[in-house]
Amino acid sequence: MLGFALLTNAVAALGVVLAQLLVAALLMLVGLWLAAGAAAWVEASGVAHAVALGRLARAALLFLAGALALRQAGLPAEIVALAFDAVVCALALGLALAVGLGGQQVARRLIERLAAAFDKPAAAAELPAETGSALSPANRARDDGPPPQR
Repeated sequence: MLGFALLTNAVAALGVVLAQLLVAALLMLVGLWLAAGAAAWVEASGVAHAVALGRLARAALLFLAGALALRQAGLPAEIVALAFDAVVCALALGLALAVGLGGQQVARRLIERLAAAFDKPAAAAELPAETGSALSPANRARDDGPPPQR
């Protein structure tokens, strides 16, 4: 009679929205934590261009965490997918235009240098030079080829 049903429904709806926002915030915090950890792990790996690869890993994980958080916050999946598809397409189109219009030769040289840098082993991953004491007799026999026939 007093209209408390309407007030009860409004408070319940507000509780659902606040719960969704809280879970979205937690997802984003976990995403930030994972992105920072992945970036630190990649940078500590010692591979060539570790800092750039670490930043790329951080950006990719934040991208994914952002999409998950927006979806959890209550945005329709179609809107979230459309927004993130637009970002990926814009990056691809920008790269294609930059290479196609501006500098095919420069892009070719940069890509060749980048590929050559990834082919080289990192300083931390290089193995020490082989010495006579470094190999056991069993390994020396295996490394010298097949054993002689009797």
